[in-house]
Amino acid sequence: PENPRPPALKLHDLQCIKALGQGEYGQVLLVRTHRNLHPLDRVGCLFAMKVLRKKIIRYQDEVGENPSHKKDVERSILADLPWSPFVNGIIQTFHDSRNLYLMLEFIPCGTLHSLIRNRAPFDPATTAFYFSNIVCGLNFLENNDIIHRDIKPDNILVGQDGYLCLADFGSAARGSEENDWLMVGTPLYMAPELFSPQGQSERVYTGVDWWSSGCVLYEMITRRMPFYGQNQSSTFKKALAGKIVWSPTVRVGRTLKSLVAGLLTVDAAQRLGTQGVSDVMDHPWLKDVNWAKLRARQYLVCPFHADLSFPSRSIMCSGSIRSAPVTRHGNMAQTSSP
Repeated sequence: PENPRPPALKLHDLQCIKALGQGEYGQVLLVRTHRNLHPLDRVGCLFAMKVLRKKIIRYQDEVGENPSHKKDVERSILADLPWSPFVNGIIQTFHDSRNLYLMLEFIPCGTLHSLIRNRAPFDPATTAFYFSNIVCGLNFLENNDIIHRDIKPDNILVGQDGYLCLADFGSAARGSEENDWLMVGTPLYMAPELFSPQGQSERVYTGVDWWSSGCVLYEMITRRMPFYGQNQSSTFKKALAGKIVWSPTVRVGRTLKSLVAGLLTVDAAQRLGTQGVSDVMDHPWLKDVNWAKLRARQYLVCPFHADLSFPSRSIMCSGSIRSAPVTRHGNMAQTSSP
């Protein structure tokens, strides 16, 4: 062909397979390509399509929650980021009369939340492998001035090779920009400076993701959340107290306990990771991790085998994206790809 590159994908070039999940503003669909008009077209490539309902976003804007700005920031951050295997990257964006669409890399094997629910507590080697993956993802974000602000097992995906990938940047912010930092994220994983009025004057926010990663680390070890309360107020009270309770039924070494304690330090300025990722990477509990080998994904033996099954009960659509419940009757239009 005159143009050696295939044209950008359009919505009608994608076929909806099933719904992967339901979010606050819409759904995430599994889609695949079916266009075969160009020698470089690859039929059957899988992607995750994040579908955001404009009606819901407009309503939330009217009541002052400003999700349209959050979604613009999410798209902008993902579009500006270089590719990393530890971050769920954006491929292309679309819109129609009803929805906004973010086409993302498809990470096929569920979430860390599912893995914790089905397999935790993890042994030390498994915990170290998964936590080191999270560290690599946060290191990449730190190098690009991005703070995720909602690190939790539900937002960490498991790839076919067993490695982890950070996802869902709906709460993310650039560290160099002015942002609203009060009550951002998920309460059970939220750093104290994000819900404490006293913390708002400190302007020490680079450590919020490290607090959340400490909560995830504790959960992988114990299958429990470190500051779980019967309500949000109780959770915040426990987090502000900063007391970490270890069950006598779970054997945890002193070095690992010190890593968790460092990450879950209430004073953000003193928290492990706030001064840089090297403080975490150099911790004695992670001394056996070959970081260069991990970044190159050369650890060939991953803790658990991938589950690539797509149960029929979860199928939502088997035709074009137009036939998906969240997108029907829309007038399809494509935006420029990032």
